[in-house]
Amino acid sequence: MSEDGHINMNISRQDIASFAGTTYETVFRVLNEFSETNIVTSDGKNITINNLDELIKMT
Repeated sequence: MSEDGHINMNISRQDIASFAGTTYETVFRVLNEFSETNIVTSDGKNITINNLDELIKMT
């Protein structure tokens, strides 16, 4: 992860869903929920972690 919170790798939401054992729709919904609470910001294929501590609490 870069200093500004970017994960520097090419991965699609479908790949994330496959790794997590869930559907694309679930990944899309969760990323939207995280965006609404400003835990992450999603812009196209770029996902920025804004609040790592809060994200870790959710695991």
